[in-house]
Amino acid sequence: MPINLFSHGFLRQRTNILRLLGIAILVEWMTHASPHSLWSLSDWDHLIGLTLITSGLAIRSWAAGHIVKSDALAVHGPYAWVRHPLYLGSLLLLAGFAELLEDRLALVGVLLMFGLFYLPAMVREDRRLRDHFGQTWLSYQKETPQWIPNRWSQSSKTPQPPWNLYLWVNNGEWRIVTLSIFVVIALQIGGVL
Repeated sequence: MPINLFSHGFLRQRTNILRLLGIAILVEWMTHASPHSLWSLSDWDHLIGLTLITSGLAIRSWAAGHIVKSDALAVHGPYAWVRHPLYLGSLLLLAGFAELLEDRLALVGVLLMFGLFYLPAMVREDRRLRDHFGQTWLSYQKETPQWIPNRWSQSSKTPQPPWNLYLWVNNGEWRIVTLSIFVVIALQIGGVL
């Protein structure tokens, strides 16, 4: 039976598949890495990687502090710029780790995984949100790009609710931040041993 990439069950496994891929890449890098520090200011790959990771975590955290899943349509904060800032943040985060590994194949893998898992998930989520929020969603969808900002947001000119720590914690974003810090530390330790 062929795998339907748009099936709900397959898309829900993207996190587990990405975790396994990440562990495999981390183990491969730690066993074949040439010893050097991630914090060397002369190493552009590492500086770019750390910047991408930080940017991805910042966008994800910003989004997680504004979204009340399934209860209200998030249209403020990063949601005023793009409909799927969590996916954009994830792409930057994963690309940052690939850049830290200095492995172009890992970067290709990230882009491939994004295309196979995240783009179909965005399409599915758009459909679900349209069904749930109706005309409100259709108006928002018309005004807001999917995941790449392409203009100055109109809603950025109106007062917006503040970022909410409770939502950030409740949405589990602390797990992504903690895991990312752990991986950076593991890469640093593995790179200097």
